Amino acid sequence: MTSAVTKYLPSAWLDEMNPEPQADPTAFLNKCAEPGYYLMEPVDDPEDWDSTAYHVQLQPGQVVPFLAHRQYGMHIMTVAEDGSADAPTVPADANCFCIGLDWEDTFSESIAELAKHCTEDDLGQDGVAIQAWFWSDTETHFRLVEQDGNAVFEPCAGPN
Repeated sequence: MTSAVTKYLPSAWLDEMNPEPQADPTAFLNKCAEPGYYLMEPVDDPEDWDSTAYHVQLQPGQVVPFLAHRQYGMHIMTVAEDGSADAPTVPADANCFCIGLDWEDTFSESIAELAKHCTEDDLGQDGVAIQAWFWSDTETHFRLVEQDGNAVFEPCAGPN
């Protein structure tokens, strides 16, 4: 079985292209020039994400919803002549798939759905390389708190 680190991304940022999820949501926080505020922004080159949606000013006490993500990497899927498919090394909670790295044309939410994207060249014993990952359907909430002059996100039950 493939193990993967659970990472988080603010729910509002999930799109076809999104900033890199982080194992610790606090990694998204930076001090703001304005006292009492913190800036939540992408870790991977914030200038690449210039929309104001990716640069959110927060105050202590605010709750931010996140989605959990696990990347499971590449696996082999075999497709039988009858169209049935199998990918035994893919973790059971994987719910996003694509052939190779072609998520734009082959993104699927199940192995059976992914098999429909296969061509006759993909059929046979060798199988086809697929990528598998997980995005949560439910949000995990984190509250911004100050500790020793720094901001951290702490898990919480939800909005106030």
